[in-house]
Amino acid sequence: MAAEKKNRSKTFSVSSQNTVAESTFALRNVIKQEHNLDVDVKVRIHGWPTTLHLAKLAMKDMVAGTEGWERNCREVPGYLDNGKNKGILNVIDAKGTGVNKGLELIIFKSEGEKIHRPRAIPKNFAKYSKVAYAIMSIRSIIRELYGVDAFIEVQAKVKISQYQLIPSVNPNVTIETAREILSSVAIGTKWMKHELTRQHTSSWGTYDLGISGNNVNFSISIDLPNNSQD
Repeated sequence: MAAEKKNRSKTFSVSSQNTVAESTFALRNVIKQEHNLDVDVKVRIHGWPTTLHLAKLAMKDMVAGTEGWERNCREVPGYLDNGKNKGILNVIDAKGTGVNKGLELIIFKSEGEKIHRPRAIPKNFAKYSKVAYAIMSIRSIIRELYGVDAFIEVQAKVKISQYQLIPSVNPNVTIETAREILSSVAIGTKWMKHELTRQHTSSWGTYDLGISGNNVNFSISIDLPNNSQD
């Protein structure tokens, strides 16, 4: 299973020859190039169907030949699912460091979890936007290499800092431009749009916009200080 070590460029294109780590990095680059948006990306695999040992090997394979990843495996005892004790949940992950910060790959393995058949993945992405194509490419690579499905979560935060020493995050994005970005990303797909205002504290809320489909979620969360709303 392990991929052969080789020299790899720090910038990757969307390709079926990439590892999962490279494809995740490439997805973030495509979003930055197409929409000037800084995002975090999580790739999660729930209900790993085989042994814990193979899950660890799969994670090692996903980041093989690349730098800037910290792999870890931990146990969560007394794992509950819908109120039912599922025993021990094993979480195998790789978190990005350096240029990969904000990227994360996770495999969840539970002995008591019911294994579901992987969801169908469309075979033709020709009409998809570049970003949607990159997202679906990750799901396709994981299905092809490991026989499982993955949930792809893309998150962008918009924060306007009031302090010089604290940098703003995606300051160019407004609610209207966020809608435009999400509409552009969703081209060619059947992903559904959703918007919601959240009040986290008495003085801070967010306006959350997103699109979602089968095992895909792309969200943009915009700070709304002082209870202001759109």
